[in-house]
Amino acid sequence: MTTGLPAPEGWGTPYAPPAPPPPEPVDPRPPVSAKAIVCLVSGGLVLALLVLLAMPVEVKELRQVTGTDPRSAEALANMAKIAIGLAAGLLAWGDQIRAVFRGRMPRFLRDGAWLMLAVAAVVAYFNGFQFGYPAYYHRWEQFHTYVGAKYFPELGYERLYRCALIAQDELGTVSYVTHDGHAFTEDLHAEARASRNHLRDIGGTGMIVPAAAILAEPKACTSHFTAERWQRFKQDVRFFRMESGRDYWSDMQTDQGYNMSPVWTVGGRLLAELHPASVRYQQLLAALDPLLLFAMFAALFWAFGMRIAALGAVVWGCQAIAPFYWTGGAFLRQDWLFWSVLGVCLLRKRHFRLAGAALAYAALLSAFQIYLIAALLAFVAVRAVRARRIVPSHRHLVVGGGVAAVLLMLGALLVAGPGSFSAYAAYREARTQSPLTNHMGLTVLVAQDLAEGAGSGRMEFARDEHAVDPFAQWKRLRLERLDRLAWLRWTATGLVALAFVFVLRRLRTPWLVACLAPLLVVTFTTTLCWQYGFLALAAPLARARRWLELPLVAFAVATQLIAGALYWNDTKYMALSAVTLLLFLVTLVACLKLSGRRRRAAAGPRPKNKSGKRRRRGRAPGSARDRSESAADGALPSSPQET
Repeated sequence: MTTGLPAPEGWGTPYAPPAPPPPEPVDPRPPVSAKAIVCLVSGGLVLALLVLLAMPVEVKELRQVTGTDPRSAEALANMAKIAIGLAAGLLAWGDQIRAVFRGRMPRFLRDGAWLMLAVAAVVAYFNGFQFGYPAYYHRWEQFHTYVGAKYFPELGYERLYRCALIAQDELGTVSYVTHDGHAFTEDLHAEARASRNHLRDIGGTGMIVPAAAILAEPKACTSHFTAERWQRFKQDVRFFRMESGRDYWSDMQTDQGYNMSPVWTVGGRLLAELHPASVRYQQLLAALDPLLLFAMFAALFWAFGMRIAALGAVVWGCQAIAPFYWTGGAFLRQDWLFWSVLGVCLLRKRHFRLAGAALAYAALLSAFQIYLIAALLAFVAVRAVRARRIVPSHRHLVVGGGVAAVLLMLGALLVAGPGSFSAYAAYREARTQSPLTNHMGLTVLVAQDLAEGAGSGRMEFARDEHAVDPFAQWKRLRLERLDRLAWLRWTATGLVALAFVFVLRRLRTPWLVACLAPLLVVTFTTTLCWQYGFLALAAPLARARRWLELPLVAFAVATQLIAGALYWNDTKYMALSAVTLLLFLVTLVACLKLSGRRRRAAAGPRPKNKSGKRRRRGRAPGSARDRSESAADGALPSSPQET
């Protein structure tokens, strides 16, 4: 029956239960750990401490800038370096805060900030292009490298100062016009025979001796030259003497002589023979190092990106251990640094043959770089033992380095002479028995006495300005202390070596090993401060451990504070050696992976083979570990940035 009434609303439609309420949004980001917060707070405290310590140093430098101190440009540059370092530390710390709390910063702003700091650091390294000497070439440095390389067959490693003195004596009265138009006349014969004239006896005792004994035997030098070469040598000596002041030249003759390796002598001699010594040509030679430094940072950018290249520029430009003062305007003093960094970059880009060649060249240019080669060879040996075979990439690395070393040494034997390597080894051995106030390394930490008084052996108390060699007593006391504490030195060296090998066994990336190798240089060798430009090798470690940015920048600022607070060189470079050793120990710990026990616990029980025995991890045929070693050599597994 039809009632004629309309059907109720929704009549005849299937029943649909009401939709459940939407779930509460879940934050995919894990909670911030207490460890991360502690690290951030610690980083903030370190920055605050550096700011407090920097204030008195900045005031001291400011007084030099506003006063009449002739080194005001350098003081202003030091102030800028501290400010740049603090700004870079604040940038790195702020980036860690954003990473922990999952904040975001536009990449172009971050990279732009790092780029501006890098440019500022490079400008500060060059003292704002106020070089402190006219015409931008380092007379002291270029006299040793240019003259020493050009006349190496005649001078060797022993006769540079002796022959320069005899040439000066023969030149007599000389009239000269400098590059800026200043004309003057000097009696070089009278100057050479003055009673107060002294020079260092490189081939003998290594001490400073009167010049009279050398002048009595002129044929000891002239017999090694042909007549034409001797006249050319005299003209080059004339140029450097007249371009230098009398006192500056006199101090120049008490340095350590020509100290470049036979392989360096090949290129140095070829360039020096192209043109006689002149202002323009020395400026041209001085421009080679800035070009190499620019290429070094370009290589870092190519292999590791903008951030690492900028970090390397900030650390290298703001540190106070190897500033512009020592080698700015020199002749190819930074070539070994360029080849070392290029070798690491080639390792990163997997050009192993070229990397081996570049690193071998760096080691033959500067002898202490041999420890970088030793670290890589140890790494290759460890990986070969564990994998029961040599990975092809490692084989290419060794072959490339070996072939390059053989060819370079053959070239050195042809150019520098068959006895050049033995003479170089004898020279370096003699120099180890002659401590210098700007030496650095673990040996300096052991040899330096912090007590006061003449018997302490500190430069402040042991230096005798009235003696022929003012540092003779200081050297004697330092060597005696080093002999007494030899056990401490070798114990510390052994502990560092064991720690390095322990970490080395857990690394799977060659470039990381190369960047950690400077720790061996600091531990095993005693080198001059300006050779610590290898600090630039620490910057790529931040690619694997991003939090290392802050310690690296803090280290650069700390070196400026130490250099500004301490006056005497031996104490200053002892403190700088300590902070450098601490930095590389921190980087070593940062690259330490999880212990084997913790890795096994996290991975669970090992699988069994057909015989029912537990199989060693990563040794199954075609395992991921074998594939990674043959294809990509692996990386630190806990490095999210290394992808």
